[in-house]
Amino acid sequence: IGYRNECMAMLYEIFSLIEQKNVVGASCPRRKEMLMAKEYIDEHYIDPDADLSCAALARLCGISQGHFNKLFYAFFRTSPRQYICEKRLYDAECMMLSGNHNIGEIAAECGFGTVHYFSRYFRKKKGMSPSEYLGSH
Repeated sequence: IGYRNECMAMLYEIFSLIEQKNVVGASCPRRKEMLMAKEYIDEHYIDPDADLSCAALARLCGISQGHFNKLFYAFFRTSPRQYICEKRLYDAECMMLSGNHNIGEIAAECGFGTVHYFSRYFRKKKGMSPSEYLGSH
């Protein structure tokens, strides 16, 4: 079952990359900056010391925060904050399916900060607590 889960995770990642490639317009003048912001997020979203605020990401791209938020949403069909949370949730779900970690470890390793925040966010998105999810899989 572990290999099946790993394969499914890879397949979902491939689908995500294909979707992002189709969404990100090649002719947009800020394409490079949006891809740079996404790459920065992808590399640092679990780092508790990384500044992933919209203001910091906008500075990284050399544009205003308002313009950054609009462009990011236009490119990726989600806000920067939501993108980060979804990446963390995806990783957490993969770790939960592997069965090798407890909820506290998962919350910490996926960048959620606290177990309470992770549990609240997980319940909001999945309709059940992380413990219930673990018990059902």
